[in-house]
Amino acid sequence: MTGSAAHNAFLIVVQHGDAASTALQRMLVQLQRRCDFSLVHVRTDSKPGFALPDPNVAVEFSGYQDGLARALAAMAPDLDEPMTLVFTNDTASYSHVRRLALQVLEALVTLPAELGQDRVVAGLAMPADPALRPVTQSDLYLSTWAFALRARPSILRGVRLFDEHETLASFAAEVLPSLTPQYLTWMRQWLEPVHSLKGWYKAIPGVPLDDVTRERKRVAIYLEHRLIARMAQQGFVAIDVGSLLRPRQAAVLRQLRLADRARVNWLKLRLRLPAMVRARLIHRLSRKP
Repeated sequence: MTGSAAHNAFLIVVQHGDAASTALQRMLVQLQRRCDFSLVHVRTDSKPGFALPDPNVAVEFSGYQDGLARALAAMAPDLDEPMTLVFTNDTASYSHVRRLALQVLEALVTLPAELGQDRVVAGLAMPADPALRPVTQSDLYLSTWAFALRARPSILRGVRLFDEHETLASFAAEVLPSLTPQYLTWMRQWLEPVHSLKGWYKAIPGVPLDDVTRERKRVAIYLEHRLIARMAQQGFVAIDVGSLLRPRQAAVLRQLRLADRARVNWLKLRLRLPAMVRARLIHRLSRKP
């Protein structure tokens, strides 16, 4: 843990494996030059966690939960002033435009002290497809590669980011059967795209995901979609971080989000085109006499 917690801001960074270590470290160094926070680093591929025996039990969300406990443990026990906990994962350093990641994280770390609410969950608001709304319970959801909670420690100690049955071990048996056919269809199409620019960027049309990756993504997708409704049940009000920016900053954010979408599409094509070309060649060769 590094930095100063004088203004009670913590950045909880969840990482799985070493693949993003260099890029992640560079991004954090840049962010520390721009704003002040205490850093909490959680590795979900290392057992045990600080508060959880297995910080990978609910993929990044169990990492976030473990990081929340670490941050609260670093606070003076008699201090109950509002604090900001920002959550991010290693995808911020390689799946998103660097300037966007830095702007969003800085805006979250420096959330205004007065937000008109004593319990706030903030992040990038995303429109929710109608098929998602039985889970989101809203026409939007927050992108959970970067989001923040702001409340008093006494409130944050009771926060739960996932339920016991919403884990890798029990999701298929205890959660999937309760989801609507429309939501299940949407999730299947996201993880098994048929179009070169649709779905999760690491999912290649015609190439099934391995079982472990598919289950990890299903749990993470569902927990992301559930976040606003879950936090509302705990008294938190959702805020789009873009609405807190000055007009010029908000305009830059909109442009960066467009650039981020273009980057994701470029990542899809970079991963998918070689596989699609190989598949066509194999198909042609298999048809030759």
